[in-house]
Amino acid sequence: MKLFRIVVCCSLSWGCTAGSEDPEGTEPANDVERFTQGCDEGAASDCANLAALYEEGDGVEADVAMAAQLYGKACEGGDGGGCTKLGSMTSAGEGVDRDSSAAVEFFRKGCEAGSVDGCARAADMVLNGIGVDADAPAAVVLMEQACKADHVASCDDLSSMFKLGARVPRDLSKSRTFAQRACDLGRPKACARLAELLILNGDQRRARDVLDRLLGTGSAKDVGMAEVHGLRLAAGESIKAVAPDLVASYATLSEGDGSKWSWEHLKAHLQESRKGRKVLPIIEILERPRDKGSIDKLKTAMGLDG
Repeated sequence: MKLFRIVVCCSLSWGCTAGSEDPEGTEPANDVERFTQGCDEGAASDCANLAALYEEGDGVEADVAMAAQLYGKACEGGDGGGCTKLGSMTSAGEGVDRDSSAAVEFFRKGCEAGSVDGCARAADMVLNGIGVDADAPAAVVLMEQACKADHVASCDDLSSMFKLGARVPRDLSKSRTFAQRACDLGRPKACARLAELLILNGDQRRARDVLDRLLGTGSAKDVGMAEVHGLRLAAGESIKAVAPDLVASYATLSEGDGSKWSWEHLKAHLQESRKGRKVLPIIEILERPRDKGSIDKLKTAMGLDG
């Protein structure tokens, strides 16, 4: 009968703890106590949370060795983030002996338990042969898992690898797919690569759409204005259409500054655009550090002085 009264109380009163006649005395006083209690009861996520408190010295004296031990307990309980954190500490030798081979396995285990960072970290070590024999196909599988979970760097790296044929067979179709994914996730340089790949595939219209979005969101500067304007030319825009934006971007450079512009990219795009001798005076001006008269010279070369 006494148990019935407690159950009824718990069903009607917020915060009551079933099975206890004195719930106020069992409530943890702070995060350390709460996560300790949960970890002791087998909650892997609480072990990981408690580990973070020990790692950061938040509410408890910092103790990286204890943090590593708790991340290990979280990992054993199936917490992917705990496995990945333990992998990071093992890779760096923080709180535990440094062991690259063990770190790879912790990252793999984290990946299997749903940690996107675990997939990405494991991929990097497997690709570069750190703590394990280098295995590009296995690394690609891990990177693809991370990319599917919106890890933008993995998508971007896959696009670059397949475009260049670096450690994998060259595949421009796959490169476009991963570039599109990374671009959609907000990676400006991936968007520029996507535009270039679309141009190579003969889809200038879509390439121009991608470039317009880069310019419209202000992200083009993160790529390099020279490269973006060069891609616009390669995508079929005329020098006349590109000229005002290129001159405006050039005018923002400080005197003597030319290093921020990817001139080799721009020259290649200008040549691909088949504008012939019209582009030679433009290239000559752009290759030199800007001085007081170079803006006017560029305007003249691009037909904007009329």
